[in-house]
Amino acid sequence: MVYTGEKKREYDREWFRKRKLKNPEYQSTYLKRLRLRVLEKLGGRCIYCGCDIPEALEINHKDKERKKQDKSKYGTVNNKSFFFKILNGKRKTDDLELTCRICNAWYYLVKDKNIYNGWKIIWNDSETSSSLDKDTERTIQ
Repeated sequence: MVYTGEKKREYDREWFRKRKLKNPEYQSTYLKRLRLRVLEKLGGRCIYCGCDIPEALEINHKDKERKKQDKSKYGTVNNKSFFFKILNGKRKTDDLELTCRICNAWYYLVKDKNIYNGWKIIWNDSETSSSLDKDTERTIQ
């Protein structure tokens, strides 16, 4: 039996849904690939220290009110619909910034909680530098 048009699309969706549910590993690898595409779109590096390890990067909301709206609309920031909105251009990225976990914690403590800013965060990129003299050093202000 050959399907065409809407009937074929319906059959394809159902076939994919059944196969996807049988393979939970597909879900996690798909979400990781989707997240990597979003990280690349946002620059691929921490804006403060230059860290480029995808597992350490987080999407930080500059605007707290927008973060609340996103959570109510998309769920967590690791939600597929949030990523799709960014990739499709339906979600503006001007209030988002890419930070590593360390700098995100710094942002929370210094910017949100007004705790003393005397810290220096250093990212040592071992692939491009072989000694401590060549480290990338940035003081966050």
